[in-house]
Amino acid sequence: MHPSEISVVIPTYNRAHCIMRALESVFAQSLAPGEIIVVDDASRDDTAAVLAPHAGRIRVIRHETNAGASAARNTGIAAAQGTWVAFLDSDDAWRPDKLARQLAFMAVHGINVCCTNCDLIWPDGQVEPAYRPYPPRMGIGHYVWGCFTCPGSTLIARRDLMAAIGGYDLRYPRYEDWDLFLRLADHPDVVLGFLNDYLADVWRDSAANAALVDKGLDLMVDDHLERLSQRPGALGRSFRAAIAFARSSNETSRGRYLPAVWHLVESFALAPVRNEAFRIILWPFLKRKCLGTMLR
Repeated sequence: MHPSEISVVIPTYNRAHCIMRALESVFAQSLAPGEIIVVDDASRDDTAAVLAPHAGRIRVIRHETNAGASAARNTGIAAAQGTWVAFLDSDDAWRPDKLARQLAFMAVHGINVCCTNCDLIWPDGQVEPAYRPYPPRMGIGHYVWGCFTCPGSTLIARRDLMAAIGGYDLRYPRYEDWDLFLRLADHPDVVLGFLNDYLADVWRDSAANAALVDKGLDLMVDDHLERLSQRPGALGRSFRAAIAFARSSNETSRGRYLPAVWHLVESFALAPVRNEAFRIILWPFLKRKCLGTMLR
């Protein structure tokens, strides 16, 4: 694959303090991309000044009003000239061979939308290798359980496929990635994949606006439940279990433990055997808390 076919899209908002970490990780790639697009979503800090010295290496597009990360990513998709679009959040970083290894993996497996594994870095500085036991080829049966593949900073996708499904849905204040991948999985030309190599460092913010989480989950149910319930393989039931699990997590963040337990019980009642949300998220969390460590 020729490097000119790869467009990197970095959305940013008020991250003058860390955006160079992201950019330097792109500059250091063993397979250099054809273009680097930074979409400044109306930052009010020194982002423009930090980016200015690199004007010859990056293309900056500025929103006049803050529209959110999804809108910034859509702006990047529309502006990109490459066949492939690689996304990186402005507070994260790639390993030096991330693009080369991921694109080689995609070519071998015939994949045109792909994420990779990553290390999660929490606000207290703890580094946690993400537990993502996914196969090289993924499908809607994996994504009904949620979007745990960190697409904000590991996703590479064919640009025309992202455009074909309309990019990110701007109605979503949370779970926009989950919605995106359920729509991608339904496109007949999309082949989803996952490279289970640790190729990015993802800084996590433990805070979340519970009301926005509720709104995102409500939209997910409105947009996808009826369609998934009509599909074979108990996809609707699995999706309902995943929604209940997410609501349990959100209630826990509010300190409302009785509703949290109720939703967790609901999730297990819907999927008592193959509850992927428990296997991928809750069980590793409990292991980490109980044992003080987590194995790759």
